[in-house]
Amino acid sequence: MKKIIFMTIVATFVFCSCVKEKNKEYVEFYELGIMIQQKDLGKAYWETADEMCRSSRVGGFSNWRLPTIGELAVLNQNREILENIEIDYSSYYSKGAYWSSSVCNYLDYYNIYRFKSEGGEAECIPHDYWSCNVRAVRNIE
Repeated sequence: MKKIIFMTIVATFVFCSCVKEKNKEYVEFYELGIMIQQKDLGKAYWETADEMCRSSRVGGFSNWRLPTIGELAVLNQNREILENIEIDYSSYYSKGAYWSSSVCNYLDYYNIYRFKSEGGEAECIPHDYWSCNVRAVRNIE
């Protein structure tokens, strides 16, 4: 039987009106130093999600990765800039949940970020518990 541990992270993040470039493939948040893909790569368990990001070649770049939980929280506050973010209106399991690269304090547990109709929240779940959304980011070099 799998155990699930929910942990809410409380933090304050600043709204970022710092878009340098937006096109059909990605949005560049220059003050944050990241680009985020405009479309989800699909849904997967954590290991596959990580590989999906690392093998992505959107925009001709090869260094895509899973976002941190903090990056997902900032992106949630700026979601009107992004396209096709899945929103959880019903608290239905993995709906609106996106994988992060942030590890919890438990073996093989990772943070997901759930985009909700109003706000969002981080949760800590096992890497193989849900198939969650995958959206890649990369550092601007």
